Amino acid sequence: MKIKLHKLGMRTIKTAMAVAITLLICDILNITNPFFAAIAAIIAMESSISATFSTVKDRIYGTILGAILALVFSWIFPINWLSMGFGILIVIYVCNQFGWQGTIKISTIVFIAVLLGYEAGNRWEYAVFRIIDTTIGLTIGTIINYYVFPHNMGGEIYRVVDDLLPDLNKMLETIGSHEENFELDTLRSELSLLEDRFNILKKDIKLHVNPAYDSETFKAIIDRLEMLYVHLAVIDNLSHHEGDAVIMDYHTKCVIDIIVAVNRLKHELDQI
Repeated sequence: MKIKLHKLGMRTIKTAMAVAITLLICDILNITNPFFAAIAAIIAMESSISATFSTVKDRIYGTILGAILALVFSWIFPINWLSMGFGILIVIYVCNQFGWQGTIKISTIVFIAVLLGYEAGNRWEYAVFRIIDTTIGLTIGTIINYYVFPHNMGGEIYRVVDDLLPDLNKMLETIGSHEENFELDTLRSELSLLEDRFNILKKDIKLHVNPAYDSETFKAIIDRLEMLYVHLAVIDNLSHHEGDAVIMDYHTKCVIDIIVAVNRLKHELDQI
């Protein structure tokens, strides 16, 4: 039995770095319970910078909100199973009121941790340190994800287009013949991947990550591939129902024009 060894990805390495550096800083600052800091560093290590920023925002808001509500709650109500359930209801309601759906889980976790983690006299100190711990971990994780080999979403989109182009050019050679094989499901899957990556790229560019990539050219390629999919779907449908030859020729010409246009746009990317 052969065991396949997977290579270490850069995100894995950066996550380990973030946790190690976070724990080192906690040790230097003499933080006795660095658990929340290490968890925050792991959570901050998202697949893109824009996703990291969104996660960091949710985590900080959620931690502060959960800690504050826990302290206020402990001054008003006795701590028992019934009041805790009511408290969770309040935390979730407040998160929804602010439109912070992404903070609900961390807010409820911090709320419970502050109320159950320490006795009443230490809750304020515990809440403050949880906010500090979380901020340290998130800061280290964000800095490493931003500056240490940041994820190249533009390069990933380029590679998908580059891998797709030979199939399109092969289609260009066989279109209109009986040899054509469009594999629409594969094209649809590639398009979905490109659209997801492109949406992330646009957010990253706003944060000055991947600014060198021409997002407009990427958009033009994706738009044309969407049109290509529509025309191929029509051709595929007509071929199974003996459709009008004039209509078939029209859509075939559109496919040829689009593939030529995609090749031209890809050549423009190569010049950047």
